[in-house]
Amino acid sequence: MNNKMILNNGQIIYPSYMSNEDKNKLKTFIANRNNVMYCGCKADVPDEEKLYYRLSADNKFIPLHKGYKHAVGCDRSSEKRSSAFITLDSSDDYIATYLRFNPLNFTPPVKQRKLAQEDENTNSNNEVISKGKKIKEPFLNLENLIRCINIDAYMERLIGKGIVLSRDYFLNAIKGRIKKVKVVGMDKSLGSLNYENDWCTFFYCKFIDLSKNEKGYWNLTLENNGKTFRIGIREEIAEKQIEKFQKAYCGDLPYSDKSVMAAGFIYKRISKKMKEYYTVGRLHLFKTTYNEGVYCCDNVEKELYEIIFNYIKHRNTQARLYIPVEYTNYNCEIVTKKDRGKIYVGSPKYTSEEKAFNYSGENATIEQLVKFIDSLLV
Repeated sequence: MNNKMILNNGQIIYPSYMSNEDKNKLKTFIANRNNVMYCGCKADVPDEEKLYYRLSADNKFIPLHKGYKHAVGCDRSSEKRSSAFITLDSSDDYIATYLRFNPLNFTPPVKQRKLAQEDENTNSNNEVISKGKKIKEPFLNLENLIRCINIDAYMERLIGKGIVLSRDYFLNAIKGRIKKVKVVGMDKSLGSLNYENDWCTFFYCKFIDLSKNEKGYWNLTLENNGKTFRIGIREEIAEKQIEKFQKAYCGDLPYSDKSVMAAGFIYKRISKKMKEYYTVGRLHLFKTTYNEGVYCCDNVEKELYEIIFNYIKHRNTQARLYIPVEYTNYNCEIVTKKDRGKIYVGSPKYTSEEKAFNYSGENATIEQLVKFIDSLLV
C-alpha cells in the first residue's frame, strides 16, 4: 500500500486511513488555496513537477490537472500495479486485495505440500518466481494476506485514533477491518464469507492448541469473544504449520507463547455418509506483540516492536511506530513531531540522506535502539 499525500507545510497524510470527518477538515484547510497537497510518490521533484490534488464534493482525492504520470510503485499509477493490498481514498472504502489462491476452493492435503513449496519460491516483494521470470504484478499468499490485514488495522487505528489500547481492543479493530477486505474477483469481503452461501468462512482468533486426540485425529483449538471452540484439521496441514512456525520463530512451538494467533479458512464439507462436517483447510500461526497484538514475522521483530512500544508507553508518548503494510526494505519507522527514522534488521538499500538504524549484530541492544529514538526527538 503505497499511497500518501503531502501538504506544502510538510505534513504527511494517509487518505486510506481518513474518515469523512477528517477529510472535511482537510478540505477546509486547503479551501481557496492553490497547490497545497501533492502525491507523495514525487515528493523530491521541483514544485512545478509535483502532482497536486484536491478533494472533490464527495471527498475523493482528485488531480488538479489531467495527464499525471505517477512514479513506479505508487498505487495511483495507471501503469503496472505495484501493490497487492490497495485502498486509495478513505478508511470507509473497501480494500482491494490480490491473492495467489481462491479462498472459496478447499485445498486438499495432496496440494498442501505443493503450495508450501511454491511459497518458498516467493520473494520479499511477494512476486511469484516462475521459471526464472518474475510476474510483474504482486499477489499475496495466505501468510502475507494476514500480515497485511493485521498491520493495516494497526495503522488505521494509529493514524485515526492515535493509539492501540490493548490486544482485545485491537482484535475487535482487526475484525472490523476484515469486513472491508475484498478479494479481487470475488463480489464480497472476507468478513462476509459464510457456510451457507460460500461453504467457508474466514477466521482470526487467539490460538489455544493444535494437537492429536486419543483417537488419532488432529484438532485446532481457538478462542473467540471469550469462548473456546475446537475444529478438526487434517494431519498434513497441522504438521506443516507447526513446522513452518518453528522455522520462522527459531524452533519455538506455538503452545509456548500466549501471544500466538491463528487465522485462515474453515470449510464446510459433506462426508461419504452425506453428513456435514467442518475442517480447517488453510491455516497460518504467528506471533504478535504481547500487549498490542501487532504481527511479528520472527522473534527479532517481536523483540524490536515490544521495546519500541514500551519506550513510547513509558518515556515518550509523542513518538509513533509506523509499520509498512506490505513488506519493504525496512521493518518500521519512528515518527516524531521533529523527525523520523527507519529501523531495519539486515542490510536494506536506502539512501544516505535517510536516518536509519540497523537493529542487528552489535546494535541489537535496548541501549543503542533507545539512543537512536532519542536522537529523533532533539
